[in-house]
Amino acid sequence: MHYQEYLKSSFPFTLTLEKDEDITTDLEGIYSTVFIKDIVIKHGIADVANLERIMQFLFSVLGSMISTNKIKNTLTSNGLSLSPLTVDKYVSALESGFLFYPARKYNVRGKRLLAREEKIYAVDVGLRNVILPDANEDFGHILENIIF
Repeated sequence: MHYQEYLKSSFPFTLTLEKDEDITTDLEGIYSTVFIKDIVIKHGIADVANLERIMQFLFSVLGSMISTNKIKNTLTSNGLSLSPLTVDKYVSALESGFLFYPARKYNVRGKRLLAREEKIYAVDVGLRNVILPDANEDFGHILENIIF
């Protein structure tokens, strides 16, 4: 598999597709199924708009250190108000739906064990392209996401 193909998607079925439009259609189907059934309905999330904002934020910072407070502060600076508990619940829901997976620090002690401080990775960078189609590509973090 070539790097450019992997940027489109690494899901097994999408690898059999030749047209970019077919890959995008399949990824949109995966996203809507996972997002609606596995995350929104399963976790009883009523505020879907803010869940989507958090998901978009996470896709935009792949491979970067994140924390609940960083996400909350970013939302606050954009005029939105969510509690740290709600932010943590939404991030956990996105992780349980396997859209993202965390890489937690291993040398954390004491109170910091209770804080969410981790790097976040997407299960598939093709989903990032579906959710953030106009985003400037950060090839360093995308490559880190692929390798991790």
